[in-house]
Amino acid sequence: MQPEKVLIPVVAALAIAALIVVAITLSPDYSPFSSVHDSDNDSCPDSEDAFPYDAAESKDSDADGRGDNGDVFPFDPSEWWDIDLDGRGDNGDAFPDDPDEWLDTDEDGTGDNADLFPLDPSQWSDSDGDGYGDNVSGVNPDMFPDDPAEWQDSDSDGVGNNVDFHDTGNGQVIIAIDGYQGDGTADFRTQGDPYFVIQVDADSDGIWELTYRSSIFNDTEQLASPYSATVDLPDDTLTFMFCVIVFESSPQGDLVIDYYPSSSGSYLVHMVFAPYAASWSYDGSDDSLVETDCILEYSISIVY
Repeated sequence: MQPEKVLIPVVAALAIAALIVVAITLSPDYSPFSSVHDSDNDSCPDSEDAFPYDAAESKDSDADGRGDNGDVFPFDPSEWWDIDLDGRGDNGDAFPDDPDEWLDTDEDGTGDNADLFPLDPSQWSDSDGDGYGDNVSGVNPDMFPDDPAEWQDSDSDGVGNNVDFHDTGNGQVIIAIDGYQGDGTADFRTQGDPYFVIQVDADSDGIWELTYRSSIFNDTEQLASPYSATVDLPDDTLTFMFCVIVFESSPQGDLVIDYYPSSSGSYLVHMVFAPYAASWSYDGSDDSLVETDCILEYSISIVY
């Protein structure tokens, strides 16, 4: 056999062996020099590089699969992104695109920072700042969302309960004559013939808009609950004025019978305030004047 023919397979075997050695040497898994092998040339040996083929990453401290350089939360395995840069990871941020919000405790779609009722899923805003939510279908709704002085309207009349003197119905008051006792001097021939006039100034402007007049009570000096007038007022009326005048009916001209215990007049004008509940009793003879007098009792109350 010629020497050249013997050398060919030997050279081939050596070449193959050399290739195997080179492959092993270059392999990061099998090379005896793997501790210094750096596949991505990031100066971190593959044996220590959590991302041996990513030159931008080498560590993954929280083992979440995201390299520390790109992981906004490198020590939190549950988070890695923060799109809105609010310091809360997107996985736990209920509003990942809103830097002003991250929690929605009551899950009503409005973040806790903007939600004035963060624990109530039925309310979130309060336009007038009165503590009652704007959502009329929610808990403790505000029926007047732009009025900080009102929030409820129990009788649905459009007047808030705080100003409505009758929260559960139409606002009416009764002015009642509860008792009358004449002094016997109104009619020298017989007993007196009294009657009663109630005047009302509903808007307290000094003008009597409403007048109510009883029938004449012939030949009597004493009456129990002889007359009352029901006054229908706007439900937001918080104050009004009224007076009661007592007359003696006479062919010669009606006479005012005095119940005012002062020499300055014969009757009283009252300004009353909601809730309307008051009573009065006066004796005209207390003014020490010689005139036709009476004792008069009257009251005001709300119609329920």
